[in-house]
Amino acid sequence: MPFLPMPDVPALDANNSLDADALGEMLDTLICYPGIVEGDKLDIDLRGCAADGSPSDHLQVQLAVDELDDQGCYHCLIPAGRFSGLKGGWVFYAYAAYTRVGTPRETCEASLRRFFYVNRELPAQGGIPVAQLMESHDLTVVVDDLGGQDAHLLLLPYQAMSEGDQLTCSWSLVFPDNDSEVQKGTIGHTVGPDDIDRVVSLLFPHSILATGIGLALKVCYRIAYVGNNRFSDSPMQTLLVESSDPGLPDLLPPPRVRDVPPGADGTVIIDPDAYPEGITLEFAAYDGMSDRDGVVLLLQYASGTSEALGMRLDLTSVDSQFFAFSLDGQWVRDHRGDKVVLSYQCARGGYDSRSQDLIIDIRTQLKLPTPSVEDAVPGDDGGEYDGSIDGWNSLNFGSAILIPDLSDLPVGAELSAHWRGFTEAGSRSFLLARGQRRCPVPADLILPNLDRVVEVSCSVSLGAEHLGSSDAYRLHVADTVKERLPSIQCQPVENGIVSLAKVPDKGLELSVPYWKGMAVDQLVTLEVHGLVGSASKTFYPRCKVAVSDEEEMAGEIVAQFEKAQLSELALNQSFQVRGSVSFDEGASFKPFKALALTLMS
Repeated sequence: MPFLPMPDVPALDANNSLDADALGEMLDTLICYPGIVEGDKLDIDLRGCAADGSPSDHLQVQLAVDELDDQGCYHCLIPAGRFSGLKGGWVFYAYAAYTRVGTPRETCEASLRRFFYVNRELPAQGGIPVAQLMESHDLTVVVDDLGGQDAHLLLLPYQAMSEGDQLTCSWSLVFPDNDSEVQKGTIGHTVGPDDIDRVVSLLFPHSILATGIGLALKVCYRIAYVGNNRFSDSPMQTLLVESSDPGLPDLLPPPRVRDVPPGADGTVIIDPDAYPEGITLEFAAYDGMSDRDGVVLLLQYASGTSEALGMRLDLTSVDSQFFAFSLDGQWVRDHRGDKVVLSYQCARGGYDSRSQDLIIDIRTQLKLPTPSVEDAVPGDDGGEYDGSIDGWNSLNFGSAILIPDLSDLPVGAELSAHWRGFTEAGSRSFLLARGQRRCPVPADLILPNLDRVVEVSCSVSLGAEHLGSSDAYRLHVADTVKERLPSIQCQPVENGIVSLAKVPDKGLELSVPYWKGMAVDQLVTLEVHGLVGSASKTFYPRCKVAVSDEEEMAGEIVAQFEKAQLSELALNQSFQVRGSVSFDEGASFKPFKALALTLMS
């Protein structure tokens, strides 16, 4: 008895495995058989076995073929939850089709069974890595992005790599839905002395990809070892060929240079003299990281040339969620004056992903002397800061960055001083006039940095080019302001007693007079804390409300504590009026002097 074709599961990877963690609510499967029409009835059989051997079967689930796609296939949606308990196990998937339903010629035919794994665990270091198409992301090649240029097939180096090894990359263009072959070919390469321990890059013709739009590109390669008849085959990688971006996921984050933060434009500046041992490139862990992954680091130079470095991740990278490439000191010195664009791609069977670019500008920088701060008291050697200023005195008399002698700057160079404090509100850069040695610091930069350390530095630029910067002077801003904040005032009150009968209908008036540095957008809270019955309760006549223009002009904060709320407080008992102000956008609050009052009838 002939069987109907087995159901198709497009989500299976190159290892015939379903990633249950990557599913949405449903697994989309395809059922196609000769003569399928809307109205046919199906019995769906899923026979599962978990990693521990326990069965999980869903048999004779009845469905009706209600709609067919353009290829004449029925999309059978299976709830993803049926696979969550089968990780590390396997599934047999089949169906029975009832055709010509309701007629005397109604028949029932069974299909072949589709076998697949669920979250299959392959042996560590199993097989050689897949071939990687450098221009692919999320298993998709966008032909428009190639700009008419050939693509690049990348083959990772391998431990036994020898001069004379034959590398043969086999490819085919197929229809994605049924694997029917449209075109195929091979690309060969003989390993030369310059290839040893390096990524081998093979050009893949743009013309083939351009004719393959809408098709799937299947690619694998064979290593035939010199001196014997042995060989190794890679897994097959399948990529979709699209004309334009179909809405691919975001690229992976760019590489980062260890201990060197990027500038405002994302560029990392490397001074070769400062890195005689070279630099280390680190990479963020990505979802599904596996010891089957190949990683290629691409370095593109301003001259138009490029090179690629590769590695195979091992179990330590997966367990630690960390991997890195090192570029030695000679490489850094050899590329002095160069701007290098770095990106990477990681791939395994059924997965690939590309990163954003990182630009490294390799050039000798001016080393500027460290500035200091006027009236700063030196800190302890090796302590958390280099000097400290009195916050209150700085509010009243000002502070200033003192610039060392920089008379030998290039003609046209611009000097800037930087006050890097807490958030943008506590930070600012100042463009200095040539020869300026003192840079005043306004009071509004003092308050957000009370009891914090500010990094004070200077830098030089020529046009858009950054020439160099100084080390940071770590300045502690001592919080001597909170001791001088004003007291909260209250009306009507007499000798610390509030008479409920004398409080007007609008309530108790709470106010705070002007304080040094009072400014718009500072957050002010006023609260009343007392007994209500036998429990304590806090009321908020004003809660984290920004100082308004009118309040700043008046030099006073006023809030009303409603009489109805005041009446809730226990008579003949004391209550407190407290308040605070934030100078750092709500990150911390400084208390006003509180009031202790007694409520009488």
